[in-house]
Amino acid sequence: MEAAAKFFIGDFKFEANTPWGGWAAFFMSISFFVFQIVITVAIGTGLVVALHGVEVFQGNTSASDVVSFINIGILTLLAGYILTYGFILFVGGLQGGTIGEALLLKPSVNFGTNVVIGLVALALFFLAFSFVVSTFFADDGVQSEAQMKEVFGLIGQSGFVWAGVAIIVVGAPFVEETIFRGFLLASLSKTRLGFWGGAVVSSALWASMHGYAASMAGGLFVFGMLLSWMVRRTGSIWVSILMHAIWNGGVTMAIFTAIKAVEV
Repeated sequence: MEAAAKFFIGDFKFEANTPWGGWAAFFMSISFFVFQIVITVAIGTGLVVALHGVEVFQGNTSASDVVSFINIGILTLLAGYILTYGFILFVGGLQGGTIGEALLLKPSVNFGTNVVIGLVALALFFLAFSFVVSTFFADDGVQSEAQMKEVFGLIGQSGFVWAGVAIIVVGAPFVEETIFRGFLLASLSKTRLGFWGGAVVSSALWASMHGYAASMAGGLFVFGMLLSWMVRRTGSIWVSILMHAIWNGGVTMAIFTAIKAVEV
């Protein structure tokens, strides 16, 4: 029993050595997303005007223009993620600290073992989340699926499907985990909130910024706590990034498969 408990609970290896304070990191985390939105809109607007002229904003668009807008949107989002991550890395190196400590981008303890544990935990979370949504929040589940099908349908119409998939499976996990489970959680854990209080705040902020219905946001909050638990186990965010990427990849495959099934 003791061996089993140690296997699943583990010897927690988390240490908060970031030079950033809790409140500074909280507002800086919000600034990261403001930066991403501003830079993405600026690049996208500039490309649309450069390629189509200002007339497109007056409603003078054709079918080919719409496809072009989708392509521009996807590539702009990809550029926004890359530039935002560069900004995060830059900020992580400020305040006299190191990027590895400030963002928890350092080697994971027992990486292989914790990957296995993380995959098992991810599978159990998926089963529990699916049961709760289908049993108690079926309408929210249908609405969320419809919204995702609309987004993925647009990606499927573009000439840059690979870029759309890269954003979802690679860009989002790296940016979001580095901000919420790395930068913010490490900083909040140094305050009176402690690790788990910081995990609650960072997970709640992460869930709310997705803009989903309350039930879906609640599921993301629990997922965020699960990812935080893995950060506490390993002392870094690498396994949580992998878990996040696998989750997003699974959702991507499921939605694209559902869209293809309807088309057939």
